[in-house]
Amino acid sequence: MQNLRVLITTILFVLLLAVLAACIVETRPDRSMLIYVPPPVAQSSGNPDLTIQHGTIPGTIPQPMAPILMEEAQRSLATSTAISGTSPLTDTAPLTATLTPTTTPPVTATVTTTATQTVAPTGSATQSTLTPAPSGTATATLIPTRSGTRIVTPLPTNQATATPGATATATASRTATATATRQPTATTTRLPTTTPATPVATATPIPRTVFVGRNQGFVTDSTYVVVGEVLNGDSYPVFNVKVIGSFYDSNNNLVAAEESLTVFHQIEPELSSPFKIQVTNNGGNIDHYELTLTWDDVSIIDYEELTIERAEADEDAGKIVGELRNEGSVSVQDIAVVVTLYDGENNVVNVLSGTVDKAVLGTNEVASYEISLPPDVEFTRFEVQA
Repeated sequence: MQNLRVLITTILFVLLLAVLAACIVETRPDRSMLIYVPPPVAQSSGNPDLTIQHGTIPGTIPQPMAPILMEEAQRSLATSTAISGTSPLTDTAPLTATLTPTTTPPVTATVTTTATQTVAPTGSATQSTLTPAPSGTATATLIPTRSGTRIVTPLPTNQATATPGATATATASRTATATATRQPTATTTRLPTTTPATPVATATPIPRTVFVGRNQGFVTDSTYVVVGEVLNGDSYPVFNVKVIGSFYDSNNNLVAAEESLTVFHQIEPELSSPFKIQVTNNGGNIDHYELTLTWDDVSIIDYEELTIERAEADEDAGKIVGELRNEGSVSVQDIAVVVTLYDGENNVVNVLSGTVDKAVLGTNEVASYEISLPPDVEFTRFEVQA
């Protein structure tokens, strides 16, 4: 409503200015003003006649209009356009927009520096070593107990004992007549001799482990020597078998300890390898010994077994000679050839090493070997291994 009033007031003010513009005001020397009003014009359609009125501005003296001014006013009115029609006023509510300033906080970029340590991989070549299964420890039972010398108990011999038969006694029969009756001759009947049953040999099963077989100790040149063999009763090969000897005096005091590997570093199932332990400068104090074993179930080194093609004992020359062959698929070196000497009861007498005439033996090649024998050694049989 207020806007409508303002609009109407503005229109009236414009009309008033238009009317004043149509009037000519003349200023006189006596500070009076003469207003010339145009004469009436023809009626416009729908409008009343315009009437020229004489008047003065307050504080002035009314004066008659000049004829020339009158003509000009009439001419102006004649050329003016009649105002006709009524324009409806439309009350249009103005659009009022209220702007509320919004303070947008500036975007602050936060940069977080993260220190990342880059560790360069260090190249190192590590030899992969198979971890062996826990090594077993076998305690050898020495025969005889607490003695360095093995005593063999012979098996009992079954003998047939003759049992004398019963002796028949002659009895004279008396007769009622006087006729003498011939007496029967007494005959001694021998009872049959009882034949004892032949004992059946019972095979002793091999222990399913690695163990010390036949062994014995002796003194030579103030050195106490223990020789024997280690047997593999298991179903898989073993490696690096170590024989550890603990030596005691007669009061059971430990006087020495020595160890030695078996001659062959790999022992196949149900096979054996000889060993030899020597205690120097203490042979007279040793009364008995104990042997224990340690071994590995796996190995990163391959061992090739060579074939003994010939073995001969030349007792006059004091040596054992022969030939061996490499039947494997690769060449071998560091060849070890050993002879084990046994007595008549299959006890180990000594273990001796020999030499080969070739340092490297190729596939399917043959080499000669020689093993020297001590002069005082006595043995019944021997076995060469390489």
